Amino acid sequence: GDSITVAATVYIVDAPTEGVTNAALYIADGDAILALGDLRLDDGNITVKQTASNAFLNITTDNNSSAIVRFKTNGTIRSTIVGDSAAPFRFFSGDSATVLATFEAAGVTLAGTLTVSTGSISTESATSLSLATSGGTQLQATHVASAINYWGFEGAVSGGNLKCSPAGTDTIVALQFYSRGSDYV
Repeated sequence: GDSITVAATVYIVDAPTEGVTNAALYIADGDAILALGDLRLDDGNITVKQTASNAFLNITTDNNSSAIVRFKTNGTIRSTIVGDSAAPFRFFSGDSATVLATFEAAGVTLAGTLTVSTGSISTESATSLSLATSGGTQLQATHVASAINYWGFEGAVSGGNLKCSPAGTDTIVALQFYSRGSDYV
């Protein structure tokens, strides 16, 4: 006997090609609900297009505490995005063993090295920028309104000297070091 190659409740062989908008299945208004099972797209793209304002891809879970998006290539999970009560957004390498980054209102947490190819690391607040390790502040840069001069630090090759000098637009700038309390510089 013959074998069944495609078993489907609705099977559309080809989309029409003569219209302005051509689709094998077109829903002009309302929701398309998939109650059970998976939505699988073979050899195609998912495009979210909104002409009036922003385009949103909402992932909503009614019975679970997290929403998960996985990115696969060649059958292997390459990265995972999780939104749950632990943080609004966590990005994982692979399935969910290694957290690469966590984004939340308090800030961004990275697991690894932050590399800035061009530009700078800055804060929009007029307070300070701190460098901390294990929760303890190691270096703090305090905001100065309209600052044009700043610290310049330079590394050195083997046998060379490290440099700490004033930088900025003024041609004559002194360095000042202060102690705290009764200790000396």
